[in-house]
Amino acid sequence: MKKYKKERMVNILVLVITIILFLVIAELAFRMVSYRLRGVWCDEDSLDCFIEKGKSIYSPRLSAYSMEEEEGVFRIAILGDSFTYGFGEEEGKPIKDKAFPEQLEVLLNNKFDDYKYEVLNFGYPSVTALEEYFVLKELVLDYNPDLFVLQITSNDAFSNVYDLNPFTYCDIEFSPAEKRAYWFHKNLKLPGYLYVKLTDSKTGHYVEKINPGNPIGGRCFRRSLERIKDVLDEKGIPAFIVYIQDEVSEKNGEYQIDLELISEYNQTFAETGFDYLHTYPYMLESRREVLSDDGYHYNTKGNLLIAKVILNHLTEHELVPSCEAQACSLKIINLGVD
Repeated sequence: MKKYKKERMVNILVLVITIILFLVIAELAFRMVSYRLRGVWCDEDSLDCFIEKGKSIYSPRLSAYSMEEEEGVFRIAILGDSFTYGFGEEEGKPIKDKAFPEQLEVLLNNKFDDYKYEVLNFGYPSVTALEEYFVLKELVLDYNPDLFVLQITSNDAFSNVYDLNPFTYCDIEFSPAEKRAYWFHKNLKLPGYLYVKLTDSKTGHYVEKINPGNPIGGRCFRRSLERIKDVLDEKGIPAFIVYIQDEVSEKNGEYQIDLELISEYNQTFAETGFDYLHTYPYMLESRREVLSDDGYHYNTKGNLLIAKVILNHLTEHELVPSCEAQACSLKIINLGVD
């Protein structure tokens, strides 16, 4: 009997150790996979590392521009995600140097002679409004922009936040359920993920997910826009949002967009004090012609079209100094893709 009990205890102990080892291995594997997918460069909650990462991304493009204010120069800063960055390829070649901010700079300087126009590209793949607030404060303002453009894509409010943790940086209150989910996420990645999935994912928190249907995401996105607007108002910098609709479906040979989602974004933009501009009305008809090789981002022609739409908005609303002496309230450009 004693021998049987001893063997039983040994078997139970082996089973417990096996389960623990399995869970540890599963946890480590899950962390490795999830972090590799996220592409994290920085330790969690590291704002300094995030800013250094941003500088490394922006430096090649911004090296041609001075941080000092220059007479006769009108500077526009455009902050956005991969669409601003110029992500994608055309015939197998990167189109980064043909991103819409670069093309907008060419259009402005070709159109007007009395000012030199500089359009600074602060594109950052997968960035969200939370991160954009800190990019604006820590990097963009150093270049003394005369005008600020914030590019938003329809997935920005529900993409993963790659480097900055909303629970640390969002400046919002969290419910007990959200805090519990975050504790799991922070300390036990795999159980935290399962907790969120098996309870209520809408009130959960996993991999800093920002989602309009998620109370965390909705509040953080709105609060981030409010903070961006406050900074710009304090500095007296005019601004507007360029909304690029990326979630387009095809039905019966025609492209369709989520008008309900667009309406939600419009309401948020208006309530946070932003004027906004949509590009999708000009992109749908020629969608096949303007997509890059990945079928998602835009090629040279698509980026040129976005640049033209923005140029038209700048002139219609007299947001560039050249319009002070010209009839810029008129639509002066052709919004075609040629």
